[in-house]
Amino acid sequence: MVFARPPAPQRQSANIETLIHSVIDRFTEELIAAEIQLRLNIAAPESSGHSPLNSRPSPPTAHVDPEQFQVVLIELLRNALRAAGRGGRIGLRTRNRVWQGRDWLEVDLFNNGPELTPVEREHAFDPFFSGRDAGRGLGFGLTKCWRILTGHGGRIGVQSNSERTVFRTLW
Repeated sequence: MVFARPPAPQRQSANIETLIHSVIDRFTEELIAAEIQLRLNIAAPESSGHSPLNSRPSPPTAHVDPEQFQVVLIELLRNALRAAGRGGRIGLRTRNRVWQGRDWLEVDLFNNGPELTPVEREHAFDPFFSGRDAGRGLGFGLTKCWRILTGHGGRIGVQSNSERTVFRTLW
C-alpha cells in the first residue's frame, strides 16, 4: 500500500542521529550474530552550534517524516545485512550537501557484499523485482524506499563495484 497509495509525509525537524540509532538498535542482535562490523559517520550540521559556553555540537537535523525516514533506513539496512554476509562490513554516512541550489541531507549506506549485476542495478527499484532466490523476498523493499524519497522530493540511487555497493539517498 505504501507504493500504491503512499501517505503524505508528515515533515518535522527531526534529530537524524537519534533516528539512525533507533533503527540500528533494532538490528543489534543480527549484527552481532553475523559478526558484521558497522561504522557510522554522522555529520554535524554546517553551523556546528559551538560556543564558548556549549562544548557539544548541535545534533544533525533534517525536515523529514521521522517514521518514513526510519522505514527507508530499515529497508536499506536489511538489504545491506543480507549482502554483507557473515563477517562483512556495513557503513552509514550522513553529510550536508548543496545540489541544484538546494540544501540536502545525504545518507549513504554501503556494504562490502558482492557487486550487483547490471540487471540488478537497472531494476533495483522496480516493484516485484528481487535479486534473491525465488520465494525469498517480495521485491518491495527498495521500491518502498524510492516511493518515500520521491514523496519527500528526494532521490535514491545505487552504485556497485567489486569492493562495495552504495545506496545514496537525498532528503
